[in-house]
Amino acid sequence: MKFTLLSLLFIMALFPFAACDDDSSGSKPAPSPTLSTVDVAPSYYDTDDTALISEVTVTINDEDGNPMAGRFVFLHLSETDVTSDSTEVMTDEEGLATFRLSTGSLTETSITAYVGAQTGLTQETAVALDGTAVATFTMGVSGRLVDALAYTHLNGLFSMNIEVEDSLGGVEAALITVTPPETITLDATEATTDATGAAAFEATTAVTGIQTVDVEVAGIDHVFAVDLGFIGPMIGGNVSLGMSYPYFANPRAGAMAIRINETTGFEILGQLPGGSIIYDLPETGPWVSFLPIVPDSSLLTRDTDSAMDVGIFILTIFNDSNDNGVHDQGEAIIASKSSDGVLVFLAPDDPEGAPLAGWGFLDALEENPTLLDWDTTHLDLNMTVYGAPVREPFVEGSVAGPPADNRRTTWYVIDSVAFFEAAQAGNPFSVLLDPLASEVVLDAPIEADSTFSATAINPLEVLDAATINAWKYNMNMGGGETLSQLLILPVYYVDEDLSGDFNTGDTLSGFTRPPVGVEYNVSYILQYPLIYSLMSADQLWMHHGYNWWASPMDREVVTIAANGGNYDLELDDTLPTGWVDVDFVIRPADADEDATPVAVGTFSTAGTEFITTSTCTGCENATAGMKLVITENYERTEFLDWAGAFNLGPFN
Repeated sequence: MKFTLLSLLFIMALFPFAACDDDSSGSKPAPSPTLSTVDVAPSYYDTDDTALISEVTVTINDEDGNPMAGRFVFLHLSETDVTSDSTEVMTDEEGLATFRLSTGSLTETSITAYVGAQTGLTQETAVALDGTAVATFTMGVSGRLVDALAYTHLNGLFSMNIEVEDSLGGVEAALITVTPPETITLDATEATTDATGAAAFEATTAVTGIQTVDVEVAGIDHVFAVDLGFIGPMIGGNVSLGMSYPYFANPRAGAMAIRINETTGFEILGQLPGGSIIYDLPETGPWVSFLPIVPDSSLLTRDTDSAMDVGIFILTIFNDSNDNGVHDQGEAIIASKSSDGVLVFLAPDDPEGAPLAGWGFLDALEENPTLLDWDTTHLDLNMTVYGAPVREPFVEGSVAGPPADNRRTTWYVIDSVAFFEAAQAGNPFSVLLDPLASEVVLDAPIEADSTFSATAINPLEVLDAATINAWKYNMNMGGGETLSQLLILPVYYVDEDLSGDFNTGDTLSGFTRPPVGVEYNVSYILQYPLIYSLMSADQLWMHHGYNWWASPMDREVVTIAANGGNYDLELDDTLPTGWVDVDFVIRPADADEDATPVAVGTFSTAGTEFITTSTCTGCENATAGMKLVITENYERTEFLDWAGAFNLGPFN
């Protein structure tokens, strides 16, 4: 085509109009640094890239908030170990530019976004959006023990899960490497997580407690320290209350290791670690505890006859007074179990030939005991509280004797040294008038119907430590064991001067009134041999605090002579009058309460030191110096519950 002059003039004539139209539209819109945004998605672990990924979306808007397409965006990252899949991205029709960040570190990076109209931008030629965003790259690795597959005398076999999690939840198909400590053996050190993010291992260990394994995830340059708690078998049962007014201080389950010694009986070796607080006492409540996988060797005894190491453990409930999780000297054992579930640990040299290897239960501590079934026993180890301290018992009873107005009962804690000195002088009750040798712990009026009731005060709250130490009475129990107690003297009197306390001029009227042939004693036990708590599990027995016990009365036989079909005995002290056909036994002077008696029979009294038997089997074998024990009501010493009636009567 040829351009004519006319055509050229026409084009030149249009050009000014075209330029004028472009100018009339104003300058092109520019990106707004304040209205544009940078959004960072939570990071996740990509198993294909073996890296942590976070997506960053930059939205470019103009000053009116409208998206701007065709603009070029690049990111500046503060951390060099975080990389982007693109150096520069052009915004789409919605003004969006998307970047994919990845790293092998647990880190975070600050992000500054830049935008410009042309590619090849730099920080000097581009516009920085206001503010910075932060991309955080994180993941979690944890562990848990699903179950203990088996316990032996050497170790425990556990099913262990290692779990990998990112912001989306459990990570499937993550390759992990586990490095255990020397105390743990694993069936494998590498595994791939399943759909829930878990990888299963079997772990074998003999060490109880928290142990740490190191876990690495493919592509991540971080070592995750995972703590796992390895525990031994669970045991438990119920605790019930068998005594009145018990004092509880953090009751906790525990087990005492003992050794059977043919010379001294039972020897306490120490306590198994562990044990849990028991709640809901004094109501009946459950207890559970976990044994160590393998007990410490110091708690085991070598049995050369059976070629094995043996551990015998008495299950207990004790007052953890200082709440430190272990039994300390002086803390009361309030319940124990020494039958129908004696805990043992057997480590035989030849486990194949042994009836048991590891933890088990015996029916009793005796020769050739029966092995109990674990499944039916380990959570049925019930105990009854018979040994809790009694700090402030509620006492009620009656008074026998001549009726009188203004009668009162008063219980004194007394200076044992002063009391015995006064007894030697013929007036043991003189200490009651000496404020330096006695302190009232119970005082109550005797009602018109001859009954009384009151709560005894805890002596530890009214006596200072120096007084307690000076007044206490120590008894040598043999084997280096000592029983330490405060003596309690209950009396009743006529308050002649209506002062409300016993003093000179008042009439001392009576003492305890036990059944025929019984002596009552009251004391406040400060400390006693621990082994007594372990081996007196099925009855109310000696315990810290207030104790009330009944002992069969005994007398020494001075002479014994046949009298027809019966026998005349002279005793070393008188007996009250009026006893008829009262049961007795005769034992050697040094025999204990459970020894087989030499003779058994009945007798009556006339208020002197002479008695004649009504019946007697074996009296021909009795000799002077033996001990006549009156068994009419109690064959042996028994500790009584404070819920019973505590009766007082006139002096003999």
